[in-house]
Amino acid sequence: MALATRARRAASLVGRVRCAFQNHGGTGSGFGWLERMEEKSTTMRGEGKDWNRTTRGFSASAQDAASEEQKKSKEEKEKASEESEGGEEGPENSEEIAPDVNELQEQLEKQKVEVDDLRAKAKESDTRLLRVLADMENLRERTARQAENATKFGIQGFAKGIVGVIDTFERAVESVPTELMEEVESGTEEEKRLRQVLRSFHEGIKMTEKQLLQVLKENGVEQYDPTGEPFDPNLHQAMFELDDPNKEAGTVAMVTKKGYLLHERVMRPADVGVVKAKSE
Repeated sequence: MALATRARRAASLVGRVRCAFQNHGGTGSGFGWLERMEEKSTTMRGEGKDWNRTTRGFSASAQDAASEEQKKSKEEKEKASEESEGGEEGPENSEEIAPDVNELQEQLEKQKVEVDDLRAKAKESDTRLLRVLADMENLRERTARQAENATKFGIQGFAKGIVGVIDTFERAVESVPTELMEEVESGTEEEKRLRQVLRSFHEGIKMTEKQLLQVLKENGVEQYDPTGEPFDPNLHQAMFELDDPNKEAGTVAMVTKKGYLLHERVMRPADVGVVKAKSE
């Protein structure tokens, strides 16, 4: 009775192994060993041998066969997948990649051209900027010089007017005879009084002239008298020539109008008479 029960269990196990084998992709040719195992189990039930040992052997063989079949099926699927990727997708991917590479190269060339253009424009902009900065620096220096000159030489027109007044005072002083400036004991009281008035007037003109020269000097204007100096066309204006055996030719022998400098720049040249060259 126990032997029959075990035989039925073995048959049931063979059936489950058959189903599992079919579910894992086993082919019909792989069922031969199951059929042999079924025949062996039937024979052993009839002969009455040890069923426990046979069952254990049968289970191990079934498991090894199923594992080997699964491994073989997995390898076939992987091989088929590799062939499919290498035989179909490979060329397609190559054909797709080639246009992409060409397109990228064209874009790269265009970008290189754009970069070169931008560099050229940047260089041109730098040149213009440097030129503008140089112009601005020149303008700043020129403006500074003009402002300085306006401060230093702004009084030139006014100073020339004052110089003309000083010339008039000088001529007035020189026009008074020297003998009228001397005190005399003879003469009437009226003559003495007139001489005194004339001297006072003369001294007043000289003092006024001196004060004007002082004011001009405080503002950068200086008077110069080139008598006896070599003639310099930058400082002197020759009005005439004269003979003077006691002086060298080209020397300033007479000054008819004194010169003036404004901050060491000629504001008015001196009018002079120059010694004539000696004739041989």
